[in-house]
Amino acid sequence: MGQLLTYSLWRRITLLEAMGDYGNVQKAYNKARKCKRHRKDVLIFTKDKEENLDKVREDIINLAYEPSKYHYFKVYEPKERQIMA
Repeated sequence: MGQLLTYSLWRRITLLEAMGDYGNVQKAYNKARKCKRHRKDVLIFTKDKEENLDKVREDIINLAYEPSKYHYFKVYEPKERQIMA
């Protein structure tokens, strides 16, 4: 007998599959790296890009990804703003 999936569960599974798709991971990498390709952390990640993207993809699919903490700082031009990045 087949198991019925609720729409909510089916939607989560579909989103995880889409997020874990290698093409989407590659697009996210390209977007995140834009205008930052000479930064040290980006160069280190890019050195073993395929291996690192595979690890990111596996972490997404296995729900093991944990984002790092935000970095807080202030920018004063053109006005004072608090940035969380």
